[in-house]
Amino acid sequence: MEEGYYTIGDNSEHTQLFLSPGFDLSIFINTKSFDESIVFKGKGAAENNFLAKFYLLNENLENLKFYGYYAKLNETAFLNLMDSIRLIEMNLLNSNKEIMLSRFYDIEAMKINYDYRMKLNEYESLHRYLTGNNDFKVSPLFPDPFEGIDLNNPDWFEIYEYTNLLDAYFRQLTMKQFNEYLDSNYLLLYFKNIESQIVSPILKEKFAYDIGKYSLMDIQDLGVVYQKTISLIQTPEKRNEITAIYNKIKLLEAGNPSPDFKFKDKSGKTYQLSDFKDKYIYIDVWATWCGPCLGEIPALKKLTDTLASKDIVFVSICVFDEKASWEKMVEKKQLKGIQLFAEQGKNSFVDEYMIQGIPCFILLDKSGRIINANAKRPSEPLLLKELTDLLH
Repeated sequence: MEEGYYTIGDNSEHTQLFLSPGFDLSIFINTKSFDESIVFKGKGAAENNFLAKFYLLNENLENLKFYGYYAKLNETAFLNLMDSIRLIEMNLLNSNKEIMLSRFYDIEAMKINYDYRMKLNEYESLHRYLTGNNDFKVSPLFPDPFEGIDLNNPDWFEIYEYTNLLDAYFRQLTMKQFNEYLDSNYLLLYFKNIESQIVSPILKEKFAYDIGKYSLMDIQDLGVVYQKTISLIQTPEKRNEITAIYNKIKLLEAGNPSPDFKFKDKSGKTYQLSDFKDKYIYIDVWATWCGPCLGEIPALKKLTDTLASKDIVFVSICVFDEKASWEKMVEKKQLKGIQLFAEQGKNSFVDEYMIQGIPCFILLDKSGRIINANAKRPSEPLLLKELTDLLH
């Protein structure tokens, strides 16, 4: 058994364990009150009783740690809240510090600290989003979330709070450079920063793999970025995975035939891509539970009305959703255009387009070939001009 974090549970609840060679644990649980009752005894009890208590603490603090609450606060109230939460968490950790493994203590202290720092980092943008005040800026005295962070701690490479904050640090650094040199490639700058400041090949691979898996769509100089990505990935299975993603993205370049779809509308009529030949097609991939998707509906309805007499059809495909919720939303919002529902397990269209987040918009030409697999949103003013020029 390797030292690390594990999970145990029943069909309804689970808890986290920290195990290390030499531990001799007894676990006492009342399955009717799983989290509230769990107690550990024996060697390793201090570490695992902390994890159990920390879980309950976070349940109690759940509302206060929800970004929809804390990010709306003014700066002073936000900082006071974050400082108080961090103090409570550290006090719990410190209560048994003397009998914990030092490396466990260090990891848990880092997780508390780096989670706190991440919230500091996200506060300004979240506050703007939640309050609608796009001019909001934190004060000059606001703590620097990246001050003194450890970029090369091999004991923390697998810990989410650590790699998440490091990624945020490199993205912020890269964005500053990108804004200064507008003709540069963001991801190539990101890799340059990674290579210059990260020592470990393992951590370089971690960041490169995440870029390859989640960020290669619709980027400048795809081939160059792909080559740089796989140059930092040493694990053959991961290199093969990123190569497969790259090859799929190549199929989505402008001019290639679009993947087909076959979905039904509310009345049960089946539509597929060939039904719209000789018309441009603007596709909206969305879901009823997706806030940003719903936020685009007014602009999409307006766009549909504005271009109603033109050779373009607007197709909305609801994915990863309940059919009843979709039908209700179509009626409630009086949605326009062709409204289709993708049943669970029948989303090959989404898979082939490698859609990793919604809403997603796709623009096709009259022969069903791709113009843009990541088209502008209806709310973007430039989209109307782009479509008008296309339809002229």
